[in-house]
Amino acid sequence: MLCEANMSYPLQHIKAGEGVICSVQSADRDEEKWPEPNKFDIHRNASPKDVLGFGYGPHRCQGEWYSRQQLEIVFGRHLRRVFSWSSGLTLSSYAFPETA
Repeated sequence: MLCEANMSYPLQHIKAGEGVICSVQSADRDEEKWPEPNKFDIHRNASPKDVLGFGYGPHRCQGEWYSRQQLEIVFGRHLRRVFSWSSGLTLSSYAFPETA
C-alpha cells in the first residue's frame, strides 16, 4: 500500500508515495485499548469484534477454519494419548463442552 499524503506521527514521518505495511495483529496489542496488552490473559473481557487476530466480517481470514480444524485434531490426539496413559480413564468418560 502506498501512502497518499505526507503523514506525521510522534516517532515516524511518512512521505506521499512511500510504501506502508499495516499490521492488523498490532491492533490486539494497543495499550490504549487493553491493559497489559502483551500479557497472555485468557480471562480478558473481549468480544469477538474486539480481537482482530483472524479479522472480522468480510475481511475475515480464509485460513481461520483450517487453523481451528488443525487445533481440534492436535488436541484431540493429545488428549487421547494422555487418557490412555492414565489409570482407568478413557476419553469418552470425560465430559467435554460443546464447541461452536
